[in-house]
Amino acid sequence: MTNLLPPTQVDSSIFHDMWQYGLVNISGNDIKVSNIVVALLILLIGINLSKKLIKLIMPVISKKLDEDQDLVYTIERLLSLVFLGITVLLALQVANIPLAIFAFIGGAFAIGIGLGAQGLVNNLVNTMIIIIEKPIKIGDIVEIQGAIGKVKSIGTRCITVNSFTGEDVLVPNTIIMQNKFSKWSGNDNISYYIYINIIKKEGVQFDHSLIAKQLRYVSNELDLAVSSIIPEVYLTKVSELEDQFSLKFTCKSKSIKEANFIKNKINFALLKHLNIPFRIEYSNNLG
Repeated sequence: MTNLLPPTQVDSSIFHDMWQYGLVNISGNDIKVSNIVVALLILLIGINLSKKLIKLIMPVISKKLDEDQDLVYTIERLLSLVFLGITVLLALQVANIPLAIFAFIGGAFAIGIGLGAQGLVNNLVNTMIIIIEKPIKIGDIVEIQGAIGKVKSIGTRCITVNSFTGEDVLVPNTIIMQNKFSKWSGNDNISYYIYINIIKKEGVQFDHSLIAKQLRYVSNELDLAVSSIIPEVYLTKVSELEDQFSLKFTCKSKSIKEANFIKNKINFALLKHLNIPFRIEYSNNLG
């Protein structure tokens, strides 16, 4: 005589078998579907709770540290890593996965992922150096590989520089640690150089002293320049086709404007005071 189970019992039996289905046995530990599902839920809930907890903690820490942006950001990154580590360890424990397995996995895949992992680890090490030594801080004005702007954030792989052209430039941390860069803090000055090439014409003589005087008038019209620092005008090159003057002026880094704004000011001032043919070149930090 055949015993027929009700449909509900059949369904629950299938679900139970699937829930308890063994996926793999690692070092004597049976890893089941239920372990993986619960571990993933713990991971998702843990990450979400970590973010909310950090949002509650950071305002208190920020007040205690007098809103020191760099130190607050460093603590926030470290707390994120600690909470993530705790969540992952808890998820692995629930999934019944022994930590010793990672030694085996690491050995098995070392050749395949070695080069990729090397770059990732290198970036993480450089990030820790940046956090500890602070060669760059949030709010600094930097010039890195032709990009100039204000440091917006320092991430685990790269820093974000808000350039004066309005774009966010992502600079890998390895580039910062392995290449030269210029940096200005909020109270530092930054100097700009403009090179004015006077185009010579046959039979036309120029009064170089008058040109130098006119370039000083140009510098006086640059209201973004530091008034206490006298702009410098030099005749830097004399040739058959053109003579070159250089004009150097200084701005406070905290009042730096977008490069096109500065060039616009310079160009209008030059057109106003120079009535002779000329060609302009700008220093690298003006693009």
